[in-house]
Amino acid sequence: MIKNSSFSSQGKNKLNQDAILFYSTDNHTYLFAIADGMGGKYGGNIASNYSLNLVEELFKEDNNISIKNMFSLISEKLKEFSKKFTEYSKMGTTLTICIVRNNRLYYGHVGDCRIYHLRNEGIVSKTKDQTELQELLDKKVINKYAAKSYHRKNILLSVMSATSSYTLEEGYFDIQTKDRLLLLSDGVYNVIRNKKYIRDLSLTSTSLTVFIDKIRNTIIENGVIDDYSCIGIEIE
Repeated sequence: MIKNSSFSSQGKNKLNQDAILFYSTDNHTYLFAIADGMGGKYGGNIASNYSLNLVEELFKEDNNISIKNMFSLISEKLKEFSKKFTEYSKMGTTLTICIVRNNRLYYGHVGDCRIYHLRNEGIVSKTKDQTELQELLDKKVINKYAAKSYHRKNILLSVMSATSSYTLEEGYFDIQTKDRLLLLSDGVYNVIRNKKYIRDLSLTSTSLTVFIDKIRNTIIENGVIDDYSCIGIEIE
């Protein structure tokens, strides 16, 4: 069994382009996902919500479906959608999907939302941002100090869209009782940049709901910039 708590709130834009999803089955298999739409007037909010609706639909049809197949089918559907509604041909979205079954979490990741895994006093990021900035860091073209002021830090190299290919990062890891998991859009971690601060919020929160509320309040207190969304999970 797991507990969940979440929020998804509008930033300075007129529309919240983030979307979140949580769904569970009778056989204790759990699905949660997050998407951050791109394109503004070109349908970023439509891309994120449409993608998560497809994730839920595919999972309900077959909760043993592979994550790889889910991404492939969603990519095809986005292309079909853009042909039917040409005004949204430029829309796109990040997409991160998690499935929990039998004490193991399986994930698929495209874009720059993040999965954090918290256990005891540790916190680990399980995904890598698919951004221009991260690629430059990996190639050691710039260092972490220079990265703080890099002007193209939000440029994505991989997204779900009708006009580009995507690079799927897949993986899995074991989970255990009292572990906490977070799915975050960049509107959260661009405000709370220090993972250890998030860990400390968790350590001082006796319940998952209190922990997630603390994250949300911290963002509000420090100044909302972008749409900000979070799904929190606790293993019971």
